[in-house]
Amino acid sequence: MQVTRATDYAVFGLIHLAENQPGGELTLLSDIAEKQNAPESFLAKIFQSLVKAGLATSYRGSRGGFRLARVPEKITVCDIVEAVEGPIALSRCLLHQDLCPKEQFCPVERVWARAQDKLVEVLKGTTLKDLVVDHVLLEKQRSNGDLARTVALETSQGRFETMS
Repeated sequence: MQVTRATDYAVFGLIHLAENQPGGELTLLSDIAEKQNAPESFLAKIFQSLVKAGLATSYRGSRGGFRLARVPEKITVCDIVEAVEGPIALSRCLLHQDLCPKEQFCPVERVWARAQDKLVEVLKGTTLKDLVVDHVLLEKQRSNGDLARTVALETSQGRFETMS
């Protein structure tokens, strides 16, 4: 399985929205496209999927643009991947078990199912807020010229602390 360019653009597009609209301002698609060096027409199709999935809201007109439909804490990476790619399935058999003739005696199905469960667990356990925090830390590190990796650690209270 490989994350597609569309999913990559969707994730970074939503990070851009989250970072640039703390007051609920709208963000132009052209600004997102420029920041990501992405074709605006391709990004428009991706954002249609994000709007349809309830992750972003679009506004038309001369003052139009996009904003998050939910707070970043309520958007998971799994939500984003499924909005763009559809249901996560490492194997066709896991997506349509009733169509697999080997279902009852397949030695690999359980391996695919466990791997898929772990992948979904990680994607559901990572929110857009987590990505924004990491992105801000990495940008700060890059702008400071730090070669030491900055790591965000979540405390038991759900807050983030940085360590270098």
